[in-house]
Amino acid sequence: MKKIVLTFLLTILAHLMFAQAPMGIRPMVSNEELSDATSQYIESVLKNIISSNDNWESTDWSRIVLAIKLHPTRQDVTPTAPVKVSMEFDVFISIGDITDNHTFKNAKLSLNGIGSSEERAYVAAIKSIKPDNPTINSLLNETRPIVESYYKNHCHQIIQKANTLAKTNNYDEAIYLLTSIPDVCTDCYEKCMKLTQTVYKQKIDHEGSQLLKQARIEWMNGQDREAANRVADVMNGISPNSSAYAEVKKMQNTITNKLTADERREWDMKVKQMQARHESNLSIIEAVKAIGVAWLQSRPQNVTKTIIRAWF
Repeated sequence: MKKIVLTFLLTILAHLMFAQAPMGIRPMVSNEELSDATSQYIESVLKNIISSNDNWESTDWSRIVLAIKLHPTRQDVTPTAPVKVSMEFDVFISIGDITDNHTFKNAKLSLNGIGSSEERAYVAAIKSIKPDNPTINSLLNETRPIVESYYKNHCHQIIQKANTLAKTNNYDEAIYLLTSIPDVCTDCYEKCMKLTQTVYKQKIDHEGSQLLKQARIEWMNGQDREAANRVADVMNGISPNSSAYAEVKKMQNTITNKLTADERREWDMKVKQMQARHESNLSIIEAVKAIGVAWLQSRPQNVTKTIIRAWF
């Protein structure tokens, strides 16, 4: 009985720890007229605010975005030397899911800024936002449970979409979709990570089969040292966890037996390098997360910016 109670308490504690863990969020600026440097500075200010909030942590790869847009409502030029630009802004802030193009909650601030140019006035206004700003922190705190509820209620659709993507060989996007669920949303996260392993296996089996065909073509086109080098380059892309890997080993033996003694030394070195690379492969969890991040990085930035602009 004591063991049952202890297990129950540990389970409750684990869930509480997940519930209290910070959730990843990515700050982004929606103003097209600002330079990249100014936008990056504004994002750095937002990162500091996020870091001071116990419910959230700043990350560059989250599907959850804290988007901000500064809308000038007044602009004056001061009668001083040197001339200064004084501006007032309505600052619109929105938290949403960039992948589903869904907004969770919005807020608005009013700020003033003065500087030697319009951009300097923007920067001065943003500098005035303190990490404990009540409007932004209230937005963050109130949005957290809304986000958790969203993934709980939409988990089935996310899994369904990932399965559809995998069936059309869009494995990387499917993996991104599944690995982008915040780990604090435990039920959905666990379901998605379980499916991720299946999709990852489908991906490496499909890619392994295609690369094995290519390796065979390369070998048949030469069956000499140059062909063996081309085969080694192709085989490097085949995961040792792929169902094609058994055929890779057979093909390695076939090539070894065909080459001359001098050619074999070079080939054997390439095979050892290939094996060393495969042995140093990331764990499946690390591998799928790397695939997800790479897919997100490959998306055109203008697509992301277009989605965010529609939130305001």
